[in-house]
Amino acid sequence: MGSRLQRFETFKPYLKKGQLTARGTKVIFETKDPFNQIVLPMDMVDVITLCSGKYTVKEIIEKIYIKQICVF
Repeated sequence: MGSRLQRFETFKPYLKKGQLTARGTKVIFETKDPFNQIVLPMDMVDVITLCSGKYTVKEIIEKIYIKQICVF
């Protein structure tokens, strides 16, 4: 179990290139294919932008946690 969690924490998620469009309380992530749209709550913007392949899952969680502490 420990090694699975370790692999998850060190995984660097990478999303296809796409465009984010804010629509009220939602954000639309869209790739070049117009049928490839995902509508998410605005809270997910940080997760989407940090899934660039540069950061591990652990680092993404830490960055979002720190940002939320600074905001509240």
